[in-house]
Amino acid sequence: MKTPLRPKSADVALAHAKQLGRNQYQFHTPGMNARALEILVMDRDLRRALSRQQFVLHYQPQIEISTGRIIGAEARIRWQHPERGMVSPAQFIAITEERGLIDRIGDWVLRETCRQRQQWQAEGLPSVVMAVILLALGCEQIQGFYVSKPLPAADFARFAQGRASGS
Repeated sequence: MKTPLRPKSADVALAHAKQLGRNQYQFHTPGMNARALEILVMDRDLRRALSRQQFVLHYQPQIEISTGRIIGAEARIRWQHPERGMVSPAQFIAITEERGLIDRIGDWVLRETCRQRQQWQAEGLPSVVMAVILLALGCEQIQGFYVSKPLPAADFARFAQGRASGS
């Protein structure tokens, strides 16, 4: 016996109620359709961004106050969207988590941060601590490896390469 399909409006309202938590209900509103479409478009664009290398990292320097020396850098992701310009992570990270893209993006951030640090060292710049914020969702996939202290560049590079190869 086939179960009849719920109308799309009911599906949208149900999805919205689930996002709000347990024991919730929502009546369908036209704005829900707009948000659902926005998420679908964003999902499509994020998948394209991964394949077209539209993500960039900006590095926030960490400066030792007493000497003015740069002692570290924090990698911060941005999305260079072809139509919207530079997009803040506040506008896309939640959707990457929701749509299962966060691990792929996190892997890219780790690899790119390692590559950049090695490039800076090859250019003769002083060694600095590189910080990457890993979301808890992405950390579940780090197979038995918990980063609790700064890693030397070579160890960090091996860690990122292991993530890339799935080992």
